[in-house]
Amino acid sequence: MDAAKLIRKALDGSRASLDEQAGKQVLSGAGISVPKSIVVTGPMELPAAIEGLSAPFVVKVMSAEILHKSDAGGVAINLKSAEEVAAAVAAMATSPKIKSAKVDGYLIEEMAPAGQEVVIGGLRDPNFGPMVMVGLGGIFVEVLKDVSFRVCPITEGDARRMLDELKGGALLDGARGQAPASRDAIVDVLIKLGGADGILMTHADTVAEVDINPLIVSETAAVAADARFILAEREGETEWDAAPNLDPLFMPKTIAVAGASATSLSMGNPFLRRLKEFGYKGTVYPIHPKADEIDGMKAYSSFADTPEPIDYAYVTIAANRVPAMLAGAKGRVKFAQVLSSGFAEVPEGVALQDELVAAAKEGGSRLIGPNCLGTYSPRGGVTFPERATNEPGVVGVISQSGGLATDIVRLGQRRGLRFSG
Repeated sequence: MDAAKLIRKALDGSRASLDEQAGKQVLSGAGISVPKSIVVTGPMELPAAIEGLSAPFVVKVMSAEILHKSDAGGVAINLKSAEEVAAAVAAMATSPKIKSAKVDGYLIEEMAPAGQEVVIGGLRDPNFGPMVMVGLGGIFVEVLKDVSFRVCPITEGDARRMLDELKGGALLDGARGQAPASRDAIVDVLIKLGGADGILMTHADTVAEVDINPLIVSETAAVAADARFILAEREGETEWDAAPNLDPLFMPKTIAVAGASATSLSMGNPFLRRLKEFGYKGTVYPIHPKADEIDGMKAYSSFADTPEPIDYAYVTIAANRVPAMLAGAKGRVKFAQVLSSGFAEVPEGVALQDELVAAAKEGGSRLIGPNCLGTYSPRGGVTFPERATNEPGVVGVISQSGGLATDIVRLGQRRGLRFSG
């Protein structure tokens, strides 16, 4: 059974986790090595059940009600024979915590060869989506919290840098006479869990947490000795009640663009094109002192001449003309975002910026900018970055740099992030 079917079967059965055998089937299906195993319901099925396995053996109880098997007395290791396995199963069945739980069976595995213990895990963060983690096992993760995280999907370079960030990372290269652990093998598991085609990305809607603890790593290979999968259907995005006075900015019903040209490609024309490509559903009014039509839309000579008030105005005209344009809005423009430069970012523009602020107050407009690239709001259908997704999310960004904000949107999009606006 493939991973999606295993997960769906568990969810349809109202289970919040995969049993260890199913979890390891998911890992194996992704190309991660797991020990050879068999499941029995009791000691009476032994020794015939383990004829295909090689000693030493490990026995683990399987129960959805027991997540921490060791604490419940549900793990026995280094068993040398079928008789020892049968005795371990019988002893577990009498343990108080196991006896009171609903037991699905007992997982019998070939014991993984000795090696460096590593912990690899993942979770679905409510804000950043799937994330992957790596750390060294034992005291390093439990006490020292020596771990490294990344937002998925990760690349091979990301995985190697994660290992380099571990304070105890030198142990992977061999220390105090111990054999080194294969970094390549760890990187391979990290990619198969958190890469673009990894488990965390492929099953982002159903897998809430993954814990491979330990991953036993030798000089040449890595084996997942234990695996825990926590399942949960991803809920739809939360519908937040945005502050009403910001709705015209993030969800404008009307947009005016001052600076688009009917005869040449000015700064306003790309913004008009992006609104169409992004699927903006409101009304757009090009503003031009002479043109009758721009990009197939009727043009108006000023903000005061549009048929209805403007929620959001995108202004790209020459800096010295902006104050007069905003002053003439007469309370009909709620937000004016000024792309134009030449204001207080240069010494000679300080006085012009004071004039701009006064004009915005006179015209009743809230001012964004000047020298500001724009707003990106998937909810409202507005974008200044090209080729940005219109799928809304829960991450908001306020950036002093429009170039940096564009990079955040593009890099975040490649990593599976979705932004709010």
